[in-house]
Amino acid sequence: MNMLLLYLLGLWNCQEPFHIRLCQEWNDTYRGIQYRTVDRREAGKMLRLLTRQLKELIPAPEDTSLYFPLEGYDISSVGGNGSGYIERQYNFSHGNVHRGHPAHDIFIHDTNQDMVDDRTGKPAHVLAMAGGIVVAAKTDWAKNDSLRGGNYIMIYDPLRDRYYYYAHNNTVLVKIGDIVPPGFRIATVGRSGRNASPARSSTHVHVMVIQLTDDRGKPINYYEELKSAKTTKVLN
Repeated sequence: MNMLLLYLLGLWNCQEPFHIRLCQEWNDTYRGIQYRTVDRREAGKMLRLLTRQLKELIPAPEDTSLYFPLEGYDISSVGGNGSGYIERQYNFSHGNVHRGHPAHDIFIHDTNQDMVDDRTGKPAHVLAMAGGIVVAAKTDWAKNDSLRGGNYIMIYDPLRDRYYYYAHNNTVLVKIGDIVPPGFRIATVGRSGRNASPARSSTHVHVMVIQLTDDRGKPINYYEELKSAKTTKVLN
């Protein structure tokens, strides 16, 4: 029995709200891609099917704003003035072993690497860049976990038909199926993940934006959008 048939049977028999079932299936499929426990081509078909269903089911956010994804920070905190975005034949379906760095790392002031903002003495908050629905979240990363992104969140924006991926979080503040507005607090900045936990890495959030047009996925360099994104002051 193939993955798509199992998926349809599962939705038929499940008693959870339909949009949560879709998101949970998205999360499970994505986790399989990350850990390479599923056939990547079948998984790609599944995610594109789920994307179409989510786009039809979830209303586009009324607030169409784009927010800078770190509370109290702005474009000056983006690594390398945007030069850190390297597509290099990125393939979404390759999961944890993909090539390139089709994303931007956004750094906080944390000289002692305790995941607390040096200026405020408090954790720095990750904000939803765009409104949408949480389709994937990992909250249980540990030192023996090989995953590069650590504790991550993926949010689907039906307005722009994009997925926003936020990685290396410490505490995740949302759950799968939550619908969040742009600028909403979704996590605190952390050092989770194989690449972010070593001392050589400065504390940051890794933000990637993609469209699932095919198995490979289409990464988007959104640096110019960050320049005009709304910025926020630190909230108590």
